[in-house]
Amino acid sequence: MTDNPPTTPTEADIEALANNQVQRRIETGKKVAATLAELTSARATVATLEAKYKDEYSSALDSSWTAKELASIGIEPIKPKRARRAAKSTGRGRQTRKPTEA
Repeated sequence: MTDNPPTTPTEADIEALANNQVQRRIETGKKVAATLAELTSARATVATLEAKYKDEYSSALDSSWTAKELASIGIEPIKPKRARRAAKSTGRGRQTRKPTEA
């Protein structure tokens, strides 16, 4: 049984590996940016619809509907958003790498 020594990578091997890693980073960056754009758009749409709903709900109240009547048919006012609390830190989150000194 003979052990074959590992082959020494060539400059082309190193360049190909580095290019593959960069390409993967680019692709994942594009995906997360596209999803963020979709999320931002969806949030804007929700905010617009919530404002419209509040106006329509108020118009219904002004036109002789009562809040109780509306609630009885499943139409409820939009509840105010509660403030989010900061997440508790467990000390196990992602840590950034410290730059190494040259």
